[in-house]
Amino acid sequence: MTGPSIEPMYSGILELPARAWKLGDTVHLKFYQSDRFKTDRLVDAYNLTIGEKTFHFKEAQGTAPAITEDAAGITLTGENFSLSFDKATGMIRQGIYKGETVLTGGPYLNMGVTSVLDAWTLTNISSTRTDNEAIVNIAGKYGNTGVVFVLHVDGTGLITTTYQISHLPSAYDAIGVAYDVSAQADRITWQRNGQWSYYPEDQIGRNEGTAVRTRNGGTELYGVRPTWAWSQDEKNFNAYGKDDPGQRGTTDFFASKNNFNVAALSFGASGKRLTIQGDGQGAVKGTVLPDGNVRISIHNIWSHPAAFPGWIEANSVSKPISLADTYTNRISMRLGEQDEYSISYYDVPTYLSDLNWASAAAEWREPKKNSSIQGDVLTLFDGMGSKSFKHGIGTHAKSEIVYDLSGKGYETFESYVGVDQESTQGTVIFQVWVDEEKRFDSGKMGPRTAAQKVSVNIAGKRELRLVVTDSGDGIMSDHADWADAKLIKLDVVVAPSTEARLQEIFVNGQSLAEFAQDKYSYNVTLPAGTKVVPTVTATTVDTSAVAKITPASALPGTTTIEVKAEDGVSTRTYTIHFTVKSATTDPGDSNSDPSGSSSGGGRGTTMAGPTKPSIAQQMVEKLVVTNGEAIVSVQEGIQEVLIPVASDELKRLSKLVIQGGDISVDLPNAVIAQLIGLATKGQKSYVAFKFTKLSVTDAEQRLKKVGSAAHAAIKATGSIYELSLGVTHPDGAFTPLTVFDKPIVLKLKVQESARQELTGLYQMKDNGELVYVKGHLVNGMIEAPIHHFSAYGILNFEKTFVDVPDQHFASQVIKRMVARQVINGVNETAFAPELPVTRAAFVTMLVRALDLPSASGTVLFTDVRQDAWYASAVEAAYKAGILTGRSQTRFAPEGTMTREEMAVMIIRAYEVKRGEKVDTSTKQSQFTDDKQMSVWARTSIQVAFDLGLLHGRGSNQFAPQGVTTRAESVQVIANVLDLL
Repeated sequence: MTGPSIEPMYSGILELPARAWKLGDTVHLKFYQSDRFKTDRLVDAYNLTIGEKTFHFKEAQGTAPAITEDAAGITLTGENFSLSFDKATGMIRQGIYKGETVLTGGPYLNMGVTSVLDAWTLTNISSTRTDNEAIVNIAGKYGNTGVVFVLHVDGTGLITTTYQISHLPSAYDAIGVAYDVSAQADRITWQRNGQWSYYPEDQIGRNEGTAVRTRNGGTELYGVRPTWAWSQDEKNFNAYGKDDPGQRGTTDFFASKNNFNVAALSFGASGKRLTIQGDGQGAVKGTVLPDGNVRISIHNIWSHPAAFPGWIEANSVSKPISLADTYTNRISMRLGEQDEYSISYYDVPTYLSDLNWASAAAEWREPKKNSSIQGDVLTLFDGMGSKSFKHGIGTHAKSEIVYDLSGKGYETFESYVGVDQESTQGTVIFQVWVDEEKRFDSGKMGPRTAAQKVSVNIAGKRELRLVVTDSGDGIMSDHADWADAKLIKLDVVVAPSTEARLQEIFVNGQSLAEFAQDKYSYNVTLPAGTKVVPTVTATTVDTSAVAKITPASALPGTTTIEVKAEDGVSTRTYTIHFTVKSATTDPGDSNSDPSGSSSGGGRGTTMAGPTKPSIAQQMVEKLVVTNGEAIVSVQEGIQEVLIPVASDELKRLSKLVIQGGDISVDLPNAVIAQLIGLATKGQKSYVAFKFTKLSVTDAEQRLKKVGSAAHAAIKATGSIYELSLGVTHPDGAFTPLTVFDKPIVLKLKVQESARQELTGLYQMKDNGELVYVKGHLVNGMIEAPIHHFSAYGILNFEKTFVDVPDQHFASQVIKRMVARQVINGVNETAFAPELPVTRAAFVTMLVRALDLPSASGTVLFTDVRQDAWYASAVEAAYKAGILTGRSQTRFAPEGTMTREEMAVMIIRAYEVKRGEKVDTSTKQSQFTDDKQMSVWARTSIQVAFDLGLLHGRGSNQFAPQGVTTRAESVQVIANVLDLL
């Protein structure tokens, strides 16, 4: 039986903005198909934006970076960044922005996947400087292909690379420049002009989005259907086989973003980024390199190589590139913490061909409107073929066309320039002059030179002058087009500002003298006796931003200013820490005690001690002793405390406490005896405790050094002090005490806003090495035993690994354990969380975490070499009773740690640190696979489970013989520490 045919019915839904329409609004249009038997099915969708979209990028600004040069390299140092070039290769060795390595190599010529370039050889590298740019010229060759890179770098981190190629290679499918960036790059964000206006949300070709380098969870297995979108795949079994190791990033991450307007590589939680400026024509592509770094390729011209016969014919965007033997173009990118660009829309542009020029002259014929100089359709070469334009000016070298801009309100001039395709041999140079200042120069262009896009700011200008000159080979056939030339009024800026900085801070109506827009923490000392919290007001850089001020609740205390940008997302927080100056006796007061004694332990002055001081000293002639202890209160501004060695009270002390506003030290009697022993008998010597607070500049330089060495984001969450202890002799000589017989307790104050889990006390060595000092947070200060002095500070240490995304179950605990130097990555950028942990690695992590005393001597196990990196940890754990070998003579350091071995080891460690055995009398296994457990491990497994140190593996099973990954082992060790 045949029923009646049912014609499908189509319906459309138009989704309009709730408010009145204006430029920049997007209208969503969706079409559905339905019939009387089926539910509606979406068959097509469009996003129609009102007005043409334009991206605006800041031009070169600020003071030019300083240039330093030595035999090995050239270094540019700007406002918040530095770029170091190697003179042997001409390439960037390191680009640092605010203490974090961002760039690691480049510039490189990039000609796509079908081009094979010879090795690079440097011909010459030189540098020069203008008012607001440092310029580095790099010349060299890839075999027969010559390249000149010219890098213009302004003082704020804008890097513009102009490149000129001669003798192009025989085969290539793209042309552009590439740079290597740090392995910390974990996502790329972009906006582009796609072939379609609407794409599904997770479609790899969508017009805008954010692609993460590493997928959030899940393991790709051959033949097993994934639970995530294809764009999140990190392996390609078709191309690399069923054992594909991956490590190339997600498909979404490394896919080419064609016709891009802007793209940004971001680096972990720091928010630092490299923003690449586009023109809607080129392409940007990220490639994960074997060392974990990312190569970012920026192509001015791109195509897709032929993958199989007929590909080119079937794909309209895969025409072969066919350029002249030479090529010149440029790319721009910026180092920063936010995308510094704005978006505006315009409705209808004003084409130059619709205006009357003020004057026009050419050496052959008068310029023509909307046609070539010969009367044909305006046609330029785009690198792959011909592209025609409806509007524009056709002219001939030499020519000059002038337009009057006065009072017209135009903001931008745009055009495509090139030799019209009716010419086969002309060569010209295009220039744009605005108010007698040259704003654009195309360089030499011929019929096979790809058209260049021009975009020049003309806001508030009087005159626009378009010049075409001959390139030096005569004016024969020099047909030049200003194609699609137009003037734009950008009336509506719809992209909300991301600017969230303050312009100025006022305390009780007075401007904060040390204020700087990028300094977010301040210390303000109020006069003695101040009781009322000061009134704080502030102004924002962007008037659309909102500043929320939360006053301190009392004194001392902290007032916070949270600035939220117009976009409602970007925020900055400023803090002002108020303290009140201690009431002191005026040394000049006739009623003051001439002895200088006080219950606080001394008088704060800049008086002379043993010699005329170069720093503020506090002389303590008399100690006030209570129950064998004396406390010296350090007054504000003091950098050195002096106590006479001959003081009778000093010799009888069991403990000396020296304490200031944000620092305190406890000296035991054993250390006091050491100090007395350093003094010269019969001479007046002084115990000297020196504590120099590093300046903001010195602290930033020190943090930059240790951050670079650790490949981590490190910032101070308190003051950094250079500490020393010793004896000052009558002649001013200072004898330091370098090693303490008993530890000194050092206490440093922590900022209230610090993230406790990533904040700790660190020793900062001169060589850039950072040493975590195990301590405890007590009353807002971290206190820890110290065995020697150097530079110490409270630091926030955050290291992100490329293979541990924030969504990983162990992400935060890995960061915490890395900050405490319990664990390391397998290299500087990768952690390998899914890699099975070895017995040697687990024991080493456990010994570090428990801070067990190091042990050395004869290693009991025949398979543990004396010089092995884990030997001392194995010895320490063995002597502490935490581990045994897999036999009396064999430890199996490279063997995989089983789950039951780990259970036994952590229970023993738990008992060692607590100093008592756990109660195991009533412990019975609750797991269904307990028969697979070794007898010696069964009780420990259940105890570890009951204490929450270990968990089962599902279905009420423990999997005692199962292996433990590095991520799991870190979590287990953290569980032990949390329980102790």
